[in-house]
Amino acid sequence: DAVPSRSIVRIDRQHAVDHGANGAEARAAGAHGVAVMLLTTSQDSPDSRLPSDNQTTMDASLVMTVGRRPDGFASLTPAPDWIELRADAAGDVEAAHLRSLAPATLLYTLRGVIDERRERLLRAAATFDLIDLERADLDDTLLLQRIRPERRVITWRGRARTMDDLDTALRAIQRVPARLYRIEVETP
Repeated sequence: DAVPSRSIVRIDRQHAVDHGANGAEARAAGAHGVAVMLLTTSQDSPDSRLPSDNQTTMDASLVMTVGRRPDGFASLTPAPDWIELRADAAGDVEAAHLRSLAPATLLYTLRGVIDERRERLLRAAATFDLIDLERADLDDTLLLQRIRPERRVITWRGRARTMDDLDTALRAIQRVPARLYRIEVETP
């Protein structure tokens, strides 16, 4: 059952992505692209610190974040590798509808303390490829039982002033097995 905790997600900058002819439709519908760098550390790494450049392989993926209901456009161009539904902003959108827009991995994200959080995450787990969990979710045994490690993206969001702060954040979320660990640093 163990999933190697080998990948973390670092967002260096959120670059707007040109969606070509459908760009105006996609942006009007609340979709925007983000350039995301996936950092894959060596399995032999003896500790859980953030990787240095000499022990990291970088792959770029295009992640399309949907922050409003994606009604009004038929497809996404260029096709993203991932579509992240921000359900806290867009509401619950059917996974089948998002799949009709592009052949992408679907990530369901529900930020913050929201009524019926557990129920919404579990409902989404039935149809989305990946479910984003936050620090508060890591103590919910029912969520962790029902959402398998290979389908989890665990996000730490907060302020960090040093690399040691980031290392501490990473260690805090790595205590629970997941496919990916995402660190989002808030700026003042």
